Amino acid sequence: MKKYVFLLALVAISISLSAQQGLFDISYDDPVNKADSLLMQYSFKAAMIDGYMVKYYAKNDPMVEAVILFIKPETKTVAGWFVKHWATNTEDEDGIVVERMYQMHREPTMYDKDTDQMIWAFNLDRSAHLLFVADGSLCVLYSDSRYKELFQVNQIYEAEPEKPAEKEGVQPDFNPKPTAE
Repeated sequence: MKKYVFLLALVAISISLSAQQGLFDISYDDPVNKADSLLMQYSFKAAMIDGYMVKYYAKNDPMVEAVILFIKPETKTVAGWFVKHWATNTEDEDGIVVERMYQMHREPTMYDKDTDQMIWAFNLDRSAHLLFVADGSLCVLYSDSRYKELFQVNQIYEAEPEKPAEKEGVQPDFNPKPTAE
């Protein structure tokens, strides 16, 4: 009997750990250089750093406009990330994103009717949110409630330029100074 309980505990731990990995194979607590390398493998380049937020663009991604990493100041590891899909994506393309979330994380833990978002709660602090934002684009936010101050996504897109300025060969500074508020 003890063997079965131990085996079930191992299975539960491995499932909960796998739920911590999300889109673009990024995981919570990844060192920022690892997350940067993963995004580079998908042809994303760091284009903007604002405090502990690093914004990435891909030159020719047909579905994703930008990815933003939120970096923990004290450890330089991933606190969360935000994936913004193109507002011009079709319903079928948005459906691919939704299906991928279900494949990765199973059924959502809850649906928030007020904000019209699906939420996957991985533990008490970490969750993934699938929602449409004001411009009509489908977005996925992986967040950690212990670092709420880092997740200022709404402010990012208010003053968003139409096209990012390409800076070839520029490496992001992963020790940015926090922005003043």
